[in-house]
Amino acid sequence: MPHAMSETNDNREYVERWKRVGPQLRKIEHEELRAFRFDEQWELVDGLLQFAFDQPDLPERTTTGLVDQQQWFARARE
Repeated sequence: MPHAMSETNDNREYVERWKRVGPQLRKIEHEELRAFRFDEQWELVDGLLQFAFDQPDLPERTTTGLVDQQQWFARARE
């Protein structure tokens, strides 16, 4: 049983650490997004978008996905 107590304490410490660090990381993320300049880094954005299109295991899309998205939103509201 001592192992379970140690694991519980480790988990508790992990959660407490993220409670402290999480807001700091969100602030950094927000600042970085506000400072991002698309016109200077469009190649990076283009590469990320192209990566999504280049996935061979994904089925070919025949729609934009907007209808699917609206259906998900409707289910979430229920």
